[in-house]
Order: sequence, then structure tokens, then C-alpha cells
Amino acid sequence: MQDGHIYITKAISLGVCNIICEDKPIECIDGVNYYFVRSALSAMQVLAGHHRQQFNIPVIGITGSNGKTTIKEWLYLMIDDRKIVKSPKSYNSQIGCPLSVWQMSEMDEMAIFEAGISTVGEMKSLAQIIKPTLGILTNIGDAHDAGRPQPHQPHLQRGDRGGALLAVAGTSGRTRRTARPPR
Repeated sequence: MQDGHIYITKAISLGVCNIICEDKPIECIDGVNYYFVRSALSAMQVLAGHHRQQFNIPVIGITGSNGKTTIKEWLYLMIDDRKIVKSPKSYNSQIGCPLSVWQMSEMDEMAIFEAGISTVGEMKSLAQIIKPTLGILTNIGDAHDAGRPQPHQPHLQRGDRGGALLAVAGTSGRTRRTARPPR
């Protein structure tokens, strides 16, 4: 992972006037607000989670080993009677999810976001950012075994699902089970 501090000067030259950073830049520029934090990633996730809470619209969260982007794009094309915000490209990581959620605006009637994990514990932070009202779990495979304590064993992580419905799709792509999560 690259150090984002090396992009501060370029970001300012492009008109950015609020910078979240962990280290003080060599030169602070007048007219630019600097917010110094212990973890820029955590700060970005908290801000995105707060932004998400400002909207009371249906939010579909899609996760699984494979097929997240395809399913997101299919849903977007099928639900054409609403103003929908969605994850750009495959923005489904610890950085991509907050960037996706930040796109939400008062004009949106629905949101479709991907959530991808590669290590244990990541789903909890993504769920707190996305706060889905409906969850879709695609194929679970060995795509991310390197981040699991015991590779080749299915590993589901629980996030803050609230009252979200959970739809589980198998390798065939058709839904096998739809249920409310246990409370």
C-alpha cells in the first residue's frame, strides 16, 4: 500500500482544501485545512459511516468471493425506475467502500454497494460504513484463503446487519435461501 501523504501537494493543486493526514506535511499551505489523525483510513471510514446515516433509503450490500461486481451491475440495469448510486468499478475494499458511500446524495432513491474482504474482521468495519438494508451473499470460495486462519474452510463474518434480509446465492447463481438474520 502506498503512503497517501505523497499525494497531498498534487491534491491541493487540483483544488482539494481539506486534508486528512497522519503526519504533518513539510509545508502547510494557507487556505488548506489539515486534520491530523492517528489513522487516516479509520477517519475516512468513520466519516463515510456518518455520511451514510444521513440517508433513509434502501441499501443493497453485496459480498462474496466472486461475482460482486457482475451482480451489482445487473441489479443496476434491472432497477431502472429509480435514481441509484452504486460502487464505481470494483470499489469494495476498506478504502473503496467509504469512497462509494461518499457518493450518496439527497437525489438518490437507492444504493448498491460491494463489500470485499481479504482478512478476518474486515466485514465488521465495512458493514458499519454501508449499513445495508438488504444483503446479497454471492459464491463463497477460496479466493481469499490467504487471509483466513484456516485456509480452505468457509469463513463467514458477521457485520452489523440490523434488520437486513440476507439472500444467499450458490455457485449456480440462483438464490438458495432468503431469511432474516437471527437477533
